[in-house]
Amino acid sequence: MIIADPMTQVKVLRFGMTVWLNTKGKEKMKDGIKYPIGQIGQGQRSMDREQMEKMRQEGSGDPNERLARIQEEFSKAPAMVEVIGFGHEGEGNMYNLAYGDLGVDASIIFDESRVMHYAMIVPVSMLFPNGIDEQPLAIGLISGALELGANGPGRMGGRPGGGMMGGGMGGRGGGMMGGGMPGGMGGRSGMNQQRMQQMMAMTEPEKIWFKISVDTD
Repeated sequence: MIIADPMTQVKVLRFGMTVWLNTKGKEKMKDGIKYPIGQIGQGQRSMDREQMEKMRQEGSGDPNERLARIQEEFSKAPAMVEVIGFGHEGEGNMYNLAYGDLGVDASIIFDESRVMHYAMIVPVSMLFPNGIDEQPLAIGLISGALELGANGPGRMGGRPGGGMMGGGMGGRGGGMMGGGMPGGMGGRSGMNQQRMQQMMAMTEPEKIWFKISVDTD
């Protein structure tokens, strides 16, 4: 899969991407593999103040520089995946792809134009432990997204791999959007409004479902 949109790339890298695999051909999120697991806390359920401040500062920088910095951070991190379902109980079933003990392979690379190339390989035996049936395989790719709680910072969502990026914007940050500011502050007000719009755009996960036939050969 190719992802050229910078906003979508940030969602995938910051909040993770879950590949849902339904062997009955239904768009249901039961068995899935999350890769990447997201840079926010690497499994944390909420952000601390340091992480929130970092995300706030990132929002004020040059978008291209910000994306380049996020890509660089990702490239230096261990390649971890989280298995959801597939007979695994509970959460936190993390695996390091470098060890190869899961049989799954996944990768994200960036070309010279900073376009993201996403790939994942899952063993047929993992999908069909009792043999391949005639149903098509439904595949859903759903990114994580910023989850805003009603009382400040939200939490990391379980499905579809949601996450918290820069909570508190609805509280303190929201107050900066008010009118009646003195002359000469219009530029800052417009900048804050733009940041808020960008933040709200991050609350919507990217979703795509499609079906394929699995060869029996």
